[in-house]
Amino acid sequence: EFAQAYRDSIESMSTFLDLGYFSQERPYLEMLKYFQRMIRSKTVDLFGIFEDGRLLGVANYYWTSYSGNGTQITLWIREGSKNSGIGTYFMRRLTSHALFEKKFRFAELVIDEMNHASRRMAEKVGYELMEIIEIETQGKLGSGKYCRYVLFDGEIESIAMNYHKQPIDLIDHPAYEKEF
Repeated sequence: EFAQAYRDSIESMSTFLDLGYFSQERPYLEMLKYFQRMIRSKTVDLFGIFEDGRLLGVANYYWTSYSGNGTQITLWIREGSKNSGIGTYFMRRLTSHALFEKKFRFAELVIDEMNHASRRMAEKVGYELMEIIEIETQGKLGSGKYCRYVLFDGEIESIAMNYHKQPIDLIDHPAYEKEF
C-alpha cells in the first residue's frame, strides 16, 4: 500500500520538496526495503493514516538538531486525498501525540514559503510562524525560503509567561524541570 501511495503521489511530492529520491519512481522491492529499513532503524517514528485499508498519508517525527526536547514533523498526503481535511486531522493527531504521549516540549514544521496549503494547515492546527529562512530549496515550485512553524506544549508557555520570556527561550532551560 505504501508503494502504491508513493507511486500515486510522485508528481505532487516533487513540487515543494524533492530530495532526489522521492521524485523518481522506484521498483516495488526497493521501496519495500527502504520502508523496512526506516522502521527498523528506530531513528524516526513513522505513522500512517488509512481508510478502508487505503493509505491516505504518511508522517514521521525527526528529532530537531538544536534540541532533544522537540521534534520536527513531516507529512505527506496521498494524491487524491488532498483538500479533504485529512492532512489537518492527521497533523492534529500527530501534534497531540508528540506533546502528550512522547512528552516533547514543542513540535516544529518546516514548510516552503509558497506551499500555501501546508501553511494554512499549520495555522489551523495552532502552529505559530517563527521565522522565514532563505535557503536553497528543492522541488519544482521551491521558493528558496522555508517557514519555520512551532507549537509549544502548554506547560512551557506558562513558565515563559512567569519568567516574562518567549517559550522558545526555555525549550532547554532548567526552569522547565520540576526540581527548579
